[in-house]
Amino acid sequence: DNFGPINETHGRDVGDAVLRQLAQRLQQVLHGEELLAHLDGTYFAVVLFPANLQQARQRAGELRLSISGSNFDCAEAQIKLTLSAAVASLDSSATGDLRDVGQGALQSLNHALLQAKRAGGDCVVDTVSETAAAA
Repeated sequence: DNFGPINETHGRDVGDAVLRQLAQRLQQVLHGEELLAHLDGTYFAVVLFPANLQQARQRAGELRLSISGSNFDCAEAQIKLTLSAAVASLDSSATGDLRDVGQGALQSLNHALLQAKRAGGDCVVDTVSETAAAA
């Protein structure tokens, strides 16, 4: 959340450095077969498998707390970041064209993340119910 002010105040190089720190922190707290991918800008995806929606929601909450409890270096100062997470569960046995499934999931997650940010950020949002969980 809120990378815009970092880039506006300190410049893109500082923002990119903070983003790299965020990626490193996320990688450090992943478990077992969880995968991290940098999607675009400040968006990352963590793939959990196998996991149902409830397990994914719980894990997203744990990741959110891990990030909010961490300090990041920003222009010779320490800052805190918050993390908003959108959660979706896909049943791989019920999928058709994997490209369509992937595009649909990304569009749904992107929409949920925008809702989370509009709600103030620092929360977990399901793409199914599209309501913010307690944060």
